[in-house]
Amino acid sequence: MKKFTKSYVIKDTVTSIVNEPFVGFIAATPLFNLKKQNAVKAYTFKHFKKVTDKIDFTLQDWAALLFISERTLQRYAKSNGEFNGLQVERILYLEKLIDAGNELFGADFANWLKQPSFKYNGATPFSLLFSHDGIIDVIKYIGQLEWGVLP
Repeated sequence: MKKFTKSYVIKDTVTSIVNEPFVGFIAATPLFNLKKQNAVKAYTFKHFKKVTDKIDFTLQDWAALLFISERTLQRYAKSNGEFNGLQVERILYLEKLIDAGNELFGADFANWLKQPSFKYNGATPFSLLFSHDGIIDVIKYIGQLEWGVLP
């Protein structure tokens, strides 16, 4: 038996090009104006001092939480120095934590942070404040305590 091979003729194919309609528009007013933003340009020690007044932490505690030396904090205090972006973010999260804790515990909040906790297997909540996730976890824990939800 002989096999038959069929030959196919390949025609030149024309590729289809899809054209979408173009609609031009012009905004009547700019969505935002960079000159009119009310953002703090530099987070200085003066701003930080307002946070430190809310809780009884030592300079050594703050230096450890911000991952800078005590000497650097002293220098910032003397010259009203500026914190960098990562330090500012950490300070703002800690401020949120401090506000929530002071609302629930009052003046005893700093003591509560340094007491061993059953939820953290005997570790102190303060020991968790050295990471972003730890700060968020303690904030959530305070919220649970506030609403009476057991961990």
